[in-house]
Amino acid sequence: MRLERRLYYTFLVLLMLFAKHKLTGQNFNYSVTSDSVAWNELNAQTLLNATDTAWRFAYRIPLGFSVNFLGRQFDSVTVETNGYVVFDHERNYAMMIFNQLGDAVDTAGHHSVISYETQGAAGTRITKIQYLNCGENGDNTRTQSWQVWIHENGTVEFRIGPGTLRQVNNAITVSDSVTGLDSTYMVLADDTSKSCHAGLINMNMDTEQRAQLLSGSPENPQLITVTENTAELPFLLLIPRRGYRYSFTPNSN
Repeated sequence: MRLERRLYYTFLVLLMLFAKHKLTGQNFNYSVTSDSVAWNELNAQTLLNATDTAWRFAYRIPLGFSVNFLGRQFDSVTVETNGYVVFDHERNYAMMIFNQLGDAVDTAGHHSVISYETQGAAGTRITKIQYLNCGENGDNTRTQSWQVWIHENGTVEFRIGPGTLRQVNNAITVSDSVTGLDSTYMVLADDTSKSCHAGLINMNMDTEQRAQLLSGSPENPQLITVTENTAELPFLLLIPRRGYRYSFTPNSN
């Protein structure tokens, strides 16, 4: 009887520990700030699709340091070529931006470029992942570039580079009130059909908190915590302009 009781209490303790880990192991406790910075391409990067080749689905890269992300330490990440950067093999610790974009080939046969480099001194190192001239469904006529920065202190940045996805050519017809003749002009306008998901996520969606995603205006976004009761995934209403930076900083507990 004592053995059965001991096993029972041991089971209860393990159950409570598991429940605690389940609820707090992936606490999306971050703050976000947005501002504008100069866009600078990497100049000492390692190419992942070397010699202008097609992208593979994923690349595992070293960070060069250990970083705390959602309560766990990681020294490498998987760069999935669909806009996701994943820390663990179970895909529970990840981030995403421009997940609708990927490798595209222009008329000269050149592929989009994906690369990374690590910079800085110990304690302040940063791994920078760069995506250049990425397209939608392999189309290189409208492209977007961006970078994901992983700081040794746990901060994550999304930096928006040059691109043509935000704007589209629209035809506007104007009638002359005197002659009655119509004139048609082509003008650039914001493409409201192109939205953007961006933030920190649990890709397996097996915890109470599923994600923290940017929502609303790219210029002044809100950070929304997603749970199983969230009706729709938050998103940025437009593609952000070149030079915008979104910094996700872990809050102190």
